[in-house]
Amino acid sequence: MIVMFKNPFIIIFIFLSLLFVMCINIVALEYGGIDKGNDGQNELKISLTPVDGTSNNPQNNQIFRTESKPLLVIEENINRKNLTREIEKGIGFVTVSGKSIFDINGNRIFWRGVNWEDPKVCNEKDIEICKEWGVNLIRVWCYEENIGEGVSGGGEHFQQLLRIAKWAEENEIYILPVLGTLVEGAANKSEPWNEPDTEKRMINFWISVATQLKDNKYVAGYELWNEPSANSNEIYMYHNVCRKIISAIHTVDKNHSICISATHKGNIEGLQEGIIQNIGNIFYTFHFYYPYEVTLEKKLKYPGEIVSMRSHMYYADLSWMQNYFSKAAFFRDKYNIPLLLGEFGCMASEPDNSVYNWVRDVILCAEQNHFPWCFWEYKSDRGFSMHLYYNEVDKMSPPKFILWTEMFNILQPYFQKNQ
Repeated sequence: MIVMFKNPFIIIFIFLSLLFVMCINIVALEYGGIDKGNDGQNELKISLTPVDGTSNNPQNNQIFRTESKPLLVIEENINRKNLTREIEKGIGFVTVSGKSIFDINGNRIFWRGVNWEDPKVCNEKDIEICKEWGVNLIRVWCYEENIGEGVSGGGEHFQQLLRIAKWAEENEIYILPVLGTLVEGAANKSEPWNEPDTEKRMINFWISVATQLKDNKYVAGYELWNEPSANSNEIYMYHNVCRKIISAIHTVDKNHSICISATHKGNIEGLQEGIIQNIGNIFYTFHFYYPYEVTLEKKLKYPGEIVSMRSHMYYADLSWMQNYFSKAAFFRDKYNIPLLLGEFGCMASEPDNSVYNWVRDVILCAEQNHFPWCFWEYKSDRGFSMHLYYNEVDKMSPPKFILWTEMFNILQPYFQKNQ
């Protein structure tokens, strides 16, 4: 025996064997423990089961469960060792991890949806129509109307939001409430950092909403407010207000995600101002209406030569648009955070087929960059403009809604991908 231990190769072999046994035990304790088999011997049991029922092939980049550990998210195109934060098993709410959004069952989800700017003209039948089309997200505009200090909320807009949330849950369609505008009379409706009363009202609004919707799993999150006007010199104040609102929401609801808008009225340029640090379960959103000379002013064709308000001339086409979207993709990749194209739309009376050319290219850019999206918009009592359902005569009451068939035919194939 003494001679054997004088052999250095024997000593190295014994040391490596002991080290191997120790590693096996550490792994067992980390991923489900060491179970006792029927014969009383220690048995390592590590079971990986894909959420969606596919084969246990790590190359699928699926989400896997261990028998006693929470869900682990394996991001696409990254080393599997670089795991994002763990999502609690069975959390049952929309959850963000890395650049991905996960549905209530823990599966990745890609939203293709519509905006409801005026929810008062929509009803349960409209939810059913969206469901039939394949829409899986409705971005619902909210108004602060008549929401006071408490958590009840009394205005009709608020009550309609609660009804929409109930209909959406029943039809398994996600909704994203967004604070569209404050009530008339706010001194500075877009800049709460300059108006303490406005900030207070926004906080009260979201406490009221979160209190009512905290248990609704088909609420995709809370978008704090639409198109904030903060410029580069106001980013710190904007982020500070967002933090206050988020903290207030979390006093009553810590499950739902938070959606934060790009500054500069929600435009892509606003994404260059960075993100709010050290807050989990958030995703960002931006809007796209460039070039305004095509989408809003109805002057020029797309694709075509554009002369901007600053007399800058350029050619707007798919290549130009892809370059713009690459800026948004850079933001998403830099901060490893999901990014939603929350609004895009074009006035219906553009020259020739410009409106259809433009919408097709926007959707193509969103799909190529893996940005979930919501079309502006679904329905209005106004006349033929930017709405899939429009009033035969502007503001006619009762309205006679007509479907914008040509635009619907562009959107429908994408909605069907959700099914």
